[in-house]
Amino acid sequence: MSDVKIFGVARSSYVRSARWAFEEKGVPYTLVPPDGGSLTSAEYLTRHPFGKIPALSHGDVNLYEVAAIAQYADEAFDGPALQPADPAGRALMRQWIGVSASYLDPDLLRGYIFTYAFAEGEVDDAKIKAAVPHIEHHTQVLDDALKGRDFLAGDALSIADIIIAPIINATGAFKEGKEILAERPNLTRALEAWISRPAYAAASLDSAKAA
Repeated sequence: MSDVKIFGVARSSYVRSARWAFEEKGVPYTLVPPDGGSLTSAEYLTRHPFGKIPALSHGDVNLYEVAAIAQYADEAFDGPALQPADPAGRALMRQWIGVSASYLDPDLLRGYIFTYAFAEGEVDDAKIKAAVPHIEHHTQVLDDALKGRDFLAGDALSIADIIIAPIINATGAFKEGKEILAERPNLTRALEAWISRPAYAAASLDSAKAA
């Protein structure tokens, strides 16, 4: 069993991104549920004081937040680089990671995807309608950035792509998002390149790595 442990649940976009980073590096890990079986348990809050996922444990290293975990995966282990080598490329990668945290997370993930995924009974149509302008704007920004290229930062897959891809893929799983993505040829082309990678499939919901 690997001594790299990723705490979370397989359906989480951010947990998938953390796993994907380790898959790209070829580093084995074990996906385990939060300590105490809950994000609010006293045991898990000592690991992630904000009660979110993912978190990571590797020997004496304990981390939370997906960007930090993915960067650790890249820098602590051998394998293909997940960050551009040049300062401008790395800054661009960090820009997109910030875009994801500041805009894609609240507006697409929590404002749209979660409204469908965690609906109890009828979906809140008002929340869906409120999310649509954000989906249109944010995906257009990504589409413009991906004109003539397959990656957001540099000429190879980076942590920015790894964090953003699952959110965009999940956005396209629902009616409004699917219709909007159909009008974003650059983004859909890049997304297909991202999610067709073997490492993405290995970090998918059907992965057998869950403990």
